[in-house]
Amino acid sequence: MKKVIIVDDKGSKYNATISEFDESLLEQQNKDKKIKFKEHLYMGYLIIGTIAFTLGILISIKRLKSNT
Repeated sequence: MKKVIIVDDKGSKYNATISEFDESLLEQQNKDKKIKFKEHLYMGYLIIGTIAFTLGILISIKRLKSNT
C-alpha cells in the first residue's frame, strides 16, 4: 500500500492509501502542475511587459510635450 494525498477542486487535501498505485496518474498530476506554473509565469511576464510598455509610452509623451 502506498500513501497518497488527494486534492480536490476546492483545494482540500485528503490522505489516502492505495493498494495498486497507478504511476501514470502521478505523472499526469506532475505535468498538470508544471503546465499551471508555466501559465502563471507567462501571465506575470505579460503583466510586467504591459506595465513597462505603458510607462514607456507615457514617458515618451511627457518628453514630447516638454520639447514643444
